[in-house]
Amino acid sequence: MGFTIPSAPFNRPPRRRPGAVIFAPPPGRLCRRLGLDVVAWDGRPDFTATLCVPRRAIVVNRNALVTRVRFSIAHELGHFALGRSGLSFFGRRGASERLANAFAAELLMPKPIVVSICAELNRNYEPLIRWPDFVAFRLGVSREAARVRLEEIGITK
Repeated sequence: MGFTIPSAPFNRPPRRRPGAVIFAPPPGRLCRRLGLDVVAWDGRPDFTATLCVPRRAIVVNRNALVTRVRFSIAHELGHFALGRSGLSFFGRRGASERLANAFAAELLMPKPIVVSICAELNRNYEPLIRWPDFVAFRLGVSREAARVRLEEIGITK
């Protein structure tokens, strides 16, 4: 059981499509600017990330999908901004978890950018059912995170 600093995927924005304007801040870089380390660990399958305030670190599961880890790092940054430590396990839905999720969604999928992407998709006559896939790809998040964000904004139901 060792800790290592994860490499590139957490510290770089997602790949760009030709002609695409992407706003997807690399949460690993944001952590560094705030003086937080991002540490990878071989965790349990239901463990994604945790904020360790005394060590000023976010511990992430190295076996999780990159899109899930990006969201989890942003989620833990939300806990940091709220001044609370916490564990992110699947299915946990307390008030601080909801606030941290909202923080992560706004950080990785800002409403103006999502609306802009959807306007472009609408102009290109893309079927509404595929919009979460496009938003997820463009912003480097999971399809589920994009789907939930589109619902929160009121674009889809």
